[in-house]
Amino acid sequence: MSKILERKNLYNGYLKVDSLKIINDRDQVMDLEVIKRKNAVSSLVKNTKTGKFIFVNQWRPGVEDYITETVAGTIIPGEDPQECLIREIEEEIGYKVDYTKFLYECYTSPGADTEKINIFYSEVSEKISSGGGLEEEGETINTIELSEKELSNYTFKDAKTIISILHYQVSQLQGIK
Repeated sequence: MSKILERKNLYNGYLKVDSLKIINDRDQVMDLEVIKRKNAVSSLVKNTKTGKFIFVNQWRPGVEDYITETVAGTIIPGEDPQECLIREIEEEIGYKVDYTKFLYECYTSPGADTEKINIFYSEVSEKISSGGGLEEEGETINTIELSEKELSNYTFKDAKTIISILHYQVSQLQGIK
């Protein structure tokens, strides 16, 4: 069984980076780095009044471009994932949440990252604010609404979004909400 022999903090900014010295199952000593991140939530959001799915489009440093993805955000320590999701849906797209269903908890990139994401499906029908993200966090979020047909033809590049959509599509084939 692999074991951590030594851990050193290399960077402590928005992301935290640790250097690890491990011994693996073959008694080989290896040096690795790990990004320590807060856990997060994400949800495929469907507007039940229009029948359309609502996505956010924002600039992301990891891809150095704009990307279309599900509503998502980091969980504040001590916050329940569902409470975080409700907060993020209001902040990012400006809707009151009518319904949520937990789907999965998974690691985003376990080879280098500690982040776990709670993936949900949500329904909304009432716009209660402008959304657009939090100005103090530097967010500039635009929304994109897609019909079910458009959803099938749109090219997504974000894993949590693809997982959510595939789950929805399989559920529809099986007649499950």
